[in-house]
Amino acid sequence: MDPSELTFIKVHYPKAKDLQFKITAPMSSLVISPGIGNAWATGRFRDPAEVIPLAVKQSGNVAEIIAVGAFAYKTPLKLLPQMTLSFGRLKPFSLFVTAGDISNQLDFGGLPLSCLDIQYGLGHQLIDFSYPNTQPMRRMKVTADTGPIQIENLANANAAEIRLAGDATSYRVRFGCELNRSTSLYVGTAVSRTEIFIPLGTAVKIKSSSPPHSSHKDDFAYADGTFSNGPARDHQEPLLSIRNAASGGSLHMWSI
Repeated sequence: MDPSELTFIKVHYPKAKDLQFKITAPMSSLVISPGIGNAWATGRFRDPAEVIPLAVKQSGNVAEIIAVGAFAYKTPLKLLPQMTLSFGRLKPFSLFVTAGDISNQLDFGGLPLSCLDIQYGLGHQLIDFSYPNTQPMRRMKVTADTGPIQIENLANANAAEIRLAGDATSYRVRFGCELNRSTSLYVGTAVSRTEIFIPLGTAVKIKSSSPPHSSHKDDFAYADGTFSNGPARDHQEPLLSIRNAASGGSLHMWSI
């Protein structure tokens, strides 16, 4: 790797509250990981063909990284830019990511996220929460065009509300461990297929026009417009409440 092709990124914490970080990189491969140190974000941007200018902005409580280039769509995939970012854990913040058709790997493990909003284009995408979020997250939303989207260790997100959306998008979601709090999960109308893997014994209620596909050990029963498994019928908590609005999509539930 030619060092001259690299642009180094460093964003410091502002003194403001309600911190927000926005990333717009529709034609760059993006890797996000938890970091260490006193900086809010550090990373590097490699653009060997010099097709996308990089802008790093900061104003008040908002930081932005923008990598948008008009000629990038004519550039071969192997010559498109690569961006890697590591985030600090000293202060809670909201994160907004606009990515594109290139596959990305986003690990938010241990980051104190109060809100997370991700928008994708095409391509296989991986989202991971390798360590628990110490900050109670208000909302997490993922939107994509076709996908597939793979989400690992979702229980570590510590989110009260999760929304999965996108035209003809398929989601494969693993909660990985027991929930820390009751969580609502909404599956959008245009999602084509959703697979959800939960720890055995998790209380689950599902509102859906059709019953979920599941193994016999999930034991879903229908009453009052809701499909509930055994722990949910016994009023155990925390509770995973799922609203499956996908009209033509299928919902698969697996206890592991």
